[in-house]
Amino acid sequence: MVSPAVPTYLAVPLLAVISKLVFVGIKRLVVWIKDQLTKLKYGAEIFTLYTVDEIELILKNGHKMKKIKDDETRIFKKQQRDKRIRLIKENWETKIEEKKEN
Repeated sequence: MVSPAVPTYLAVPLLAVISKLVFVGIKRLVVWIKDQLTKLKYGAEIFTLYTVDEIELILKNGHKMKKIKDDETRIFKKQQRDKRIRLIKENWETKIEEKKEN
């Protein structure tokens, strides 16, 4: 089953990695397809329940909310990054001081 060009000790892990990648790819594809079908279902429901003007209003406000959320997320990430850097510097200085005392 294994060709002489690929030894068995390499073929088994290689086959495991390839099969894992295929499995993960199939899983992602299934999730993506389910999401697309859900979007279609919601789109059909929205078009039956709302008028075009109401849909445009929802979209306009949705874009505003996304921008606000993105700005808040950016600020939060910056604060977390600054906090991590500060903690690293404090711990770094503490470790250096402990080494100097020893």
